[in-house]
Formats: sequence, structure tokens, C-alpha cells
Amino acid sequence: MKFKKFISIWLIGVVALTMALVAVGTHASRLSSPDSTQGSVASSYSHFCVVWQGFVPVDYWSNSYSNQTPDYYFCINDLNVSILQMNIALRIQNYENRTLWYTIGPYTTPPAGWTVTTLNIGQINQYATDDFVYSNLARVKPTSIPQGELVENISLVVKAFNDAGLTQFYSQDTFNVTYHFIDRTATVWTVHEDNFDDGTGDGWGGYGDYVAKFSICRSYPCSFSIDGGVSKTFDTSGPYSEAYLIFALYHNPNDPMIVSVNGVTVYVEDSNVGPTGWYQYTVSLPISGSVIVSIGNAYGYLDNVYLISK
Repeated sequence: MKFKKFISIWLIGVVALTMALVAVGTHASRLSSPDSTQGSVASSYSHFCVVWQGFVPVDYWSNSYSNQTPDYYFCINDLNVSILQMNIALRIQNYENRTLWYTIGPYTTPPAGWTVTTLNIGQINQYATDDFVYSNLARVKPTSIPQGELVENISLVVKAFNDAGLTQFYSQDTFNVTYHFIDRTATVWTVHEDNFDDGTGDGWGGYGDYVAKFSICRSYPCSFSIDGGVSKTFDTSGPYSEAYLIFALYHNPNDPMIVSVNGVTVYVEDSNVGPTGWYQYTVSLPISGSVIVSIGNAYGYLDNVYLISK
């Protein structure tokens, strides 16, 4: 299955007052040698790397990661904010023979509606590693997407300098990030919803889980209480080319909630984004008939689950 990324969004109440959490994954690449007009260094020296850390863990508990290119997914519905804030967790490993100062920012002009600015990462010593969150990305939320999905690419560049004043350019690396904005209300989608309001678990199950009535919910009166983990098997067969699962989870997003598809971990919470509350997630599903989605290491309430396909 080609990995497709998804995003959690902080929801308060029935709609959202939002922060977007983007967990990112491993993509290590050799930096290009610097432009000859900005100083010179042998290309063999350009071997520090930029890593998306925390994205598509192959084995979360052993801290190993996949090297697949990241795609991020937003469902634009049920959010009462007009600006979507992106946070990308990154790691830079400096394998140069010197201390360097780093920045990250736009490499090309972003699409309309985006604001992307440069972040001064600061000093990273020789052989040192720095983990940080790049949050200088935001987009005006689309009001509607008649075709169901809008795909946009953001091109970023990490630059290294020999001085704290950022006047002596050393080298740089570029990478692209792809965002998918999904409107589940578009008529192109076939939609199935689980909201537990009939008092049943709608096929979801797990140890200690139960339907909670008149408690914490997004769609009154019921939600599904989760005490550690929950799973359900979905059918994505049919005349479809793509399918997504959108769900809201009331929990503490700073705990490492884990989502897997057919036993493969595809998401682990990896950035501190806010307090306990409702967060909305969107994950791409394979078109392969029977698909098992598991939400693990989660303690809270599940509600407003949508399987959409087209």
C-alpha cells in the first residue's frame, strides 16, 4: 500500500477551534553543494541530512521509520476556523566538520491562499542533532471543494550558513510536501457514517469499550468510549479509486496515539498540539476489499466516523 498521510485537527465542542498537527516521517537526503557565487566547498563535504522524524513508523516502539514521501490530509468540514495552521516535526543531523546555522522556508512561491515564511532554526554543532517543529505554514481554509479533493504542493528549502548572521551561505536541500484537502460533503463521495446514536457500537470493538450515552460526544447523544484501543473492519471494494476514513477522537493528543491499517502502523502522535479535547483525523485507506483500522494507545471517546469513497 502506498502510504498516504493524515492530519489531526484539534476540535472543541461540535465544531473546531483548531490547531493542525502534522506528524512527519523519515526522509534523509544529501545536501547539494553550494552555488559557486556564494562561496565554495567540495561536494564531498555536503553530507549533513534533513530528516522527517516521526512519520510512518515501521516499528514505533523501536523508533524505526519508513522513508516514504509524505502526503498530508485535511478534512475541511466541521471546523470553525478560517486559517489552517500546519506544524511539521523535523530533525536535522549535522555531519559536517563544523558548526552551522540553519533556516527553513519557502523554496518557490506557494499556491494561492498559503502563507509560508522562513524560520531561523539556529546553531547546530558538529555531529549534533536538533529536533524542532516548523510551524510557519498556514492556509486559508477552502469553503468548499466540489470535486471532493484539492491537492497542493509546497516546496521548502533548508539552508545552512557558516555564521550566526546568516551571511555566509554554505549549502542547502529542498523537498516538497503535498497537502490534500478533502470536502466530505461534496456530492462525488459515497458516504457511510458511524455516530453510535442508535446505542450500538456500529461494528467497532475493543477491550473495555462501550457506547457512552449523555456523556462526552460530538453528535448527541452517544459516542464510543475507548479504554486503550478499538478497531473495525471496513469494506472498500466497489467501483472506487480512493477511500478515506475521517473520525473525531476526544483524547489527550500529547499521548502517542497509534493508528494502523491492516496491521501496519501509519500514524503516531509526535507533536504537542494542545490540551485534551476533540481532534479530527483523516487517513487514506487502500482499495482492497476488507480493511482493518485500529486505533491504539487511546483513552477517550470516538464519534462522527465517516468512510468516504469515490
